[in-house]
Amino acid sequence: MVDRLIRVALIAQAEADFQSISHTFASLHHVAHRLTWFHQYKTALSALELTQYDVCLVTDEIVSCHLAVHHESQPSATNVPMILLCHHGLPEILTTSHHMGIMDWLPISGLSAAHLERAIRYVLERHRLLEALRVAQDAANAAQRMQDAFLAIMSDEIQTPINGVIGMAELLMETELNAEQHEYATTIQTSDRLLSAVINNILDISKLKAGCDCLEQKAFKLEALVDGVISLFADRIQHKDLDFTWSIFEEVPAVLIGDPSLLQQLLINLISNAVEFTHAGHIDVRVMLDDETEDHVMICFRIEDTGIGIPLQFHDRMFEPFFLGDTATSRQQGGAGLGLAIARQIVNAMNGSLTFESQPAQGSTLWCKISLRRPASF
Repeated sequence: MVDRLIRVALIAQAEADFQSISHTFASLHHVAHRLTWFHQYKTALSALELTQYDVCLVTDEIVSCHLAVHHESQPSATNVPMILLCHHGLPEILTTSHHMGIMDWLPISGLSAAHLERAIRYVLERHRLLEALRVAQDAANAAQRMQDAFLAIMSDEIQTPINGVIGMAELLMETELNAEQHEYATTIQTSDRLLSAVINNILDISKLKAGCDCLEQKAFKLEALVDGVISLFADRIQHKDLDFTWSIFEEVPAVLIGDPSLLQQLLINLISNAVEFTHAGHIDVRVMLDDETEDHVMICFRIEDTGIGIPLQFHDRMFEPFFLGDTATSRQQGGAGLGLAIARQIVNAMNGSLTFESQPAQGSTLWCKISLRRPASF
């Protein structure tokens, strides 16, 4: 039972429809109501925006005229739930008018008070539930944005002490140490770098989600950027005794415009993944021109390795956050499973693509394509 006054708007062109619906409303015994009649849809919407109504009834003729003018269903300008009143059974327009806020339909001919009351109760309850769901979703989204923004802002505060520990461990390694002390210092240095990598990955995802990494548009030298990234892995490559080669094709522009910081992070994640899972053999990085227009170029980074490879059953999940493959490999290699997930987000932000081919025990080949701008002086 509805225990309050229900304010109802009726949109109908014909007075006969108004009289019929008004007569049915007069037969309602359990719903207190106030009925207001409007002749035109546009006028009714203006009134619905200014006056608080609980439900709106609109005839199929009004809806048909509205759709004929706009050629398509327009989103409702009001938050009032609507019931479609039909003259000739279920009309085809019901399937194309749901964006107008229509939640149910009733036949005008032979409409009983019981059917009308049941429809009003239904749309009011459905509207209440949808509003509650919307409020809950907005609250959840706001909480997620706050969490992501907090982690993004905390980036410098978290990185400062970690970098301090890494720096002191490197200085300690340069002093005279006996074999046992050198082993302890190496463990500290390795653990610091692993911790830093995990935190960097988490912070990168948070910043991307929070929108903090809006793409910069600044000129940079691509060859210097790639060379700087590869130099970060020199010690690990030497320690593993890997054959590492890289080249940049001559048709690739020397200077490009884009976000060098994000591109650097992208290449670090991709090359780090190759170095981590390659224990013998070679890694080859090639920078190529995939496509070009007058203003933009599509750069392709091809990274080939002779690493452990990826089983076919894991191919579809390689870019999922926190995915580590089979348990044995994840325990042996470590990591948080975020590198490729972050790479995919960065590539998407740069209007590119990320694909790979891989076979167990034979290695992997990854193609990363990103869009960059040419300098204005080109």
